[in-house]
Amino acid sequence: MFSATLKRRLLVAHRWLALGLAPIFLLILLSGAVLALKPILYPSDTASGSFAPASGRDVVAALDAIDPTGKATTVNLSTDGRSIIQKSDDPAVAGTFEVATWKSS
Repeated sequence: MFSATLKRRLLVAHRWLALGLAPIFLLILLSGAVLALKPILYPSDTASGSFAPASGRDVVAALDAIDPTGKATTVNLSTDGRSIIQKSDDPAVAGTFEVATWKSS
């Protein structure tokens, strides 16, 4: 199918291409390994369980205290369960709020 000279040229090109791209792939592999092992070597506060995420009742109480008129257009609970992120046209309602500071007793 291929002539011997074309086959030889493709083999040489393949070797040089692999030699040139190997450092890039090695860098990607090593940086990915570091990022994959980072949570194991340096666990965050969320993994150690040093805090309890906010309960639903606390989140509702905080939302009622922060935005009683319901002007917020977007409300998100952070992944760690400790803060509420709100977006609104009203700057007094927009922002990031810690649930613990707005918790009802």
